[in-house]
Amino acid sequence: LEFRRVLFRSILKFKSRLIILLKNLVFRTSFLLKFLFVRLVIADLNESRTAKDLAEQCIKVLELICTREAGAVFEAGGLTCVLGFIRDNGSLIHKDTLHSAMVVVSRLCTKMEPHEDSLGECVECLSSLLSNKDDHHVADGALKCFASLADRFIRKSVDPVPLASHGLTQELLNRLANAGSLTSTTAAEVNKSTATVSTTISLLSTL
Repeated sequence: LEFRRVLFRSILKFKSRLIILLKNLVFRTSFLLKFLFVRLVIADLNESRTAKDLAEQCIKVLELICTREAGAVFEAGGLTCVLGFIRDNGSLIHKDTLHSAMVVVSRLCTKMEPHEDSLGECVECLSSLLSNKDDHHVADGALKCFASLADRFIRKSVDPVPLASHGLTQELLNRLANAGSLTSTTAAEVNKSTATVSTTISLLSTL
């Protein structure tokens, strides 16, 4: 009986310490996210190389955090922050960083709910990225984001019409019209093109 009491006290003590540790971890993560977002919002990439390097490192850190804490990043406003950064500075950063930013956006879009206040702003930014002719990786990433958003709408039994408020339907039709003229030279390119067409058709049928 005494052994059970000691064991019970030990478990309670461990539990209380674990709760304190988790609270500290959450606080530190929240503080870190706020710091990263502020740096991205105020970043003037034309000002100096240092500002550009710092902003790019912030994106890399967010990409890493999103592998485990995408929900926390989304709740802190990460989606609108990173989308705004891509919109304003996408042409000024290295392609590798731009692609990392799109990875962050793709992961955060899986957390978006149909009732979110930031939905309209996100749809507007994604619609702009979808028509990106300079970097197909960005455009394809935006397409995947719309697919994730549409899936969230369907799962919640909500009409996905808000997703088409900035020309999504026409852009999807343009993609299908251009798909037949694409010439792929490798099996990987063929598979990628097929997947893109499949996603496009699926989105059109949803809208």
